[in-house]
Amino acid sequence: MAPTHPWRRTALCLVALVAASSCAVPGIRAQTPAPPPAGMAPLVWPACHERQARVMILGTYHFQGAAELDDIKRPVRQAELRALVDGLAGFAPHRVAVEYPWADRAALDSAFGVYLGREPDDIESRNEIDQLGFRLARALGHPRVYAVDVPMYLWDDSITVFDERWPEARAGLRERWDFDFEGHDAARLPSMSLGEALTLLNGDLPPGNSEMYGNFLPLVEEEVYAGALKLRPWYDRNLRIVQNLFRSMEATDERVLLLIGSGHLRVLKQIMEMTPQLCPVSALPYLGEAGG
Repeated sequence: MAPTHPWRRTALCLVALVAASSCAVPGIRAQTPAPPPAGMAPLVWPACHERQARVMILGTYHFQGAAELDDIKRPVRQAELRALVDGLAGFAPHRVAVEYPWADRAALDSAFGVYLGREPDDIESRNEIDQLGFRLARALGHPRVYAVDVPMYLWDDSITVFDERWPEARAGLRERWDFDFEGHDAARLPSMSLGEALTLLNGDLPPGNSEMYGNFLPLVEEEVYAGALKLRPWYDRNLRIVQNLFRSMEATDERVLLLIGSGHLRVLKQIMEMTPQLCPVSALPYLGEAGG
């Protein structure tokens, strides 16, 4: 039902504290090594006031993409999911938002309606939207799950200045990008409980797509801000996610849960901290008995 997420995205999300490799791209003067995620500032969550809607940002890996290593439909994972839903229900969100395209929200509504006609554990898809988002919304008695994503990709052909300035650089950067995403020790996942994996991804030092910043931001020469141009769609996407969250909410909502790939956690937290109507909150206290 939900969009398939490529393996390289899943690999990034599985390990939070692995040092990023330096970026070596022909024709670029600045080649500063990317700082390791362990050197990033730890997350500090703000104190919320009563007029703000609290938004729990639950960062996850993509279950479908990790299926070859660790099947979320294994009985032990299903038991952990049920425990996780019990823990998250303690937050009592007024609605559940997920990383599904806003433009395709009618399809999400239809899929959730079909699920509500089945037994709670009768879920064919391995996607976290279905396995976790649907389960949680049903347990809370919600009639809908809300789509808030606007898929945008850094490797499309809309940004031509990069290739025009450094025609040989794209292949080198893409090779580095794929290595950074796929070279992490994703094999750790089967040895961890679901709660342990999510605790890692939502802890004090989540990965936050540090490879993107470390590899792209040094790419600048004279008036050509190539790295910034490559990262602009990433910020644009996250800003649009927050806008879609706004138009999914009612004025009376006090709590919302956003289920999304963990690479979004840091930037979404930053955006919400600067948005007076919202207050981002950590998922850690609600991971419950799935924590292991």
